[in-house]
Amino acid sequence: PDHLPRLEHRTEDTSQTLGEVDALTLLFLHYLTDKNARDSAHLEFASVMYKDKMEKTLANPRYIPEGELQDYHEEAVQECLQALSKVKPLTEKQISKVKHHLKPIYEKYKEINARKETSKAPAIGIDLGTTYCCVAVYQNEEVEVIQNSIAENTTPIYVAFNNDNEIVVGNTAKDMAYLNPQDTIYDVKRMCGRHFNDPKIQQLRKYWPFGIEKGEDGKIRIKVQNQSLLPEEVLVHLLTYLKGTADDYLVDPVINAVVTVPAYFGPRQRALTKDACNKAGLNVLQFISEPAASAVAYGLHLQNEDAKRNSLIFDLGGGTFDVAVLELHRKKIKIKAIDGDPYLGGEDFDNSMIECCVEAFKLKHGIDLMTTGSQVERDKRLRRIKTECEKQKRF
Repeated sequence: PDHLPRLEHRTEDTSQTLGEVDALTLLFLHYLTDKNARDSAHLEFASVMYKDKMEKTLANPRYIPEGELQDYHEEAVQECLQALSKVKPLTEKQISKVKHHLKPIYEKYKEINARKETSKAPAIGIDLGTTYCCVAVYQNEEVEVIQNSIAENTTPIYVAFNNDNEIVVGNTAKDMAYLNPQDTIYDVKRMCGRHFNDPKIQQLRKYWPFGIEKGEDGKIRIKVQNQSLLPEEVLVHLLTYLKGTADDYLVDPVINAVVTVPAYFGPRQRALTKDACNKAGLNVLQFISEPAASAVAYGLHLQNEDAKRNSLIFDLGGGTFDVAVLELHRKKIKIKAIDGDPYLGGEDFDNSMIECCVEAFKLKHGIDLMTTGSQVERDKRLRRIKTECEKQKRF
């Protein structure tokens, strides 16, 4: 609505960064000598470029006529092929492979677009934090927070896989962590877009009762029961749950969403998050950085003031610390500077407390709680210590 505050400078626009990534990717492809690796890189590059082009079109919350969407699709495919041909002319077989690879992505976009035609639900806002998430909608001239299945405003970002092949999300999943810690996943946002050998990931994994492994492509794979899942695949289950709560609340299937991301999220992490949203049946209209979202909420109370005001947003969350310097004037919010630390938040306080407790116990009793006993015993013990540390932190 026109009367709400708006961001004058959108730092969320990543087109320039993505262009730089494209140029680097093309240079990388030029020097890649292994044929299979080059073909795989061709397809991944085509996917990234195609999605970037198509999602700018789908950012329109309204239904796009099928013929018009088809034209956008064909134009995006041609641009991908032209970009790849700059490295080396493509054979007919390579062109066919690229088109075949992009077809299921287009079919998913068609499905989301078709639902726009019938759904009357407004767009929702999703605050996708590191430890908790929240869904809201703007209607009846006010923001309405959509409560989850147990009537709470926020939902823990936990996904549990039980022995009956049932997937549980949120508070129930967090409670299950005591009995089944190795199959209860959290911190997925911290893993999103990271590689297995990332020093920070290696530092964090000692606090995770669930296992991770290195995929053939160097990406993180989460070991859960007999599966090996990417972090964004786990995220899909959470987003599907959030969409379901919004569907029930609005009594109409939700299609469009605006989603918050940390200030440090780059093009790859945003793309993976957007893919997860699409697989959950959501069309992302826009990503907005978490401190910018705070600024919009803050600006609601200042939109009638005449004087310009400089403000500092200090956002210390469960997994990240973001700051932003803003200029607010009536309905306009100008972001002057923004930055963040992806590894400073409540979870890190918990981990520091765990280390302190483990070290104190070791000094007093000569027993290392992190290494003593079987893997199952260690996992359950770590879960109990973590829960107690979190409780004490909140006092």
